[in-house]
Amino acid sequence: MKKLGVKPCVEGFVLICLCATPSLAQPSTDPGGPSGFREWRTHREQSLRSETGYLALAGLYWLKDGSQSFGSAPENDVVFPAGRAPDLAGHFVVKNHGVTVVGAPDVSLKVNGKRISSVNMVSDSKGTPTRIQLGELTFWLIDRSGRLGIRLRDPESPILRNYKGTRSFPYAAKWLVRARFEPLASPQPISIPNILGTESEIQAEGRLTFSIDGKPYSLYPTSVNDKQFSLIFGDKTSGIETYGGGRFLTVLRPKEGDVITIDFNRAYNPPCAYSPFTTCPMAPRQNILPIRIEAGELTEGIHHRGGGRR
Repeated sequence: MKKLGVKPCVEGFVLICLCATPSLAQPSTDPGGPSGFREWRTHREQSLRSETGYLALAGLYWLKDGSQSFGSAPENDVVFPAGRAPDLAGHFVVKNHGVTVVGAPDVSLKVNGKRISSVNMVSDSKGTPTRIQLGELTFWLIDRSGRLGIRLRDPESPILRNYKGTRSFPYAAKWLVRARFEPLASPQPISIPNILGTESEIQAEGRLTFSIDGKPYSLYPTSVNDKQFSLIFGDKTSGIETYGGGRFLTVLRPKEGDVITIDFNRAYNPPCAYSPFTTCPMAPRQNILPIRIEAGELTEGIHHRGGGRR
């Protein structure tokens, strides 16, 4: 599986969201039955409610070339939440695909706890982004296929404060599915659409094949590290009970011919199911299953946008 030249951000990848919470990275090879599922759900909820998770995101602002003011006053080019920042906090200066933040006089901007007057911001596409503190707020630079934006986190985010929890289908052993990894004779290009309306392409080198109710199906992994595959899939519940753009799963990375367990009970929502300040992939057409997967997380009672049934 060929990795894309995209680095992870805190709340997710451009193409696949895995790094938001430690519990999401637990593969489904040792599900542990109902008790393991309950433990996973507990960890998942704790992660979602964290003040450093994507429910705490409070803004996403796309930048243009030149200087743009930011602060809580409505006349700014970038308007932070009212009462959470000075009226004028500073300026973002965009030039030659780089961004410099310049603080306004008497405004305390900090990087790693040290006060700064200005700094060239490193984006999340280049590794760990420059995180700037402004009171209780934190913001950093994101790069989405050349499109630069500022992402803002606030521990008092209304989305986090108003979050009531995520429901899921009841646990069922039926959805622990044995799957075999089958490498392809030659890499197959797969287009991954995203919530921004653009697409990126990966070269899939294999697929996971399995049966449900005696009928064969397959899923193509869309992201990989040394130990894990991740999957984005859709099904007949997408856009009805579950998120329209599809859900995510993590499994151990198998070798050719290996048999592993896919635990659909642990299918989880992408960040875009919760927040408008995220950028998420949607399931590629090759991973749209023509059946109902009545397992995993639901969208009832939570914010969700985009990614309608496909």
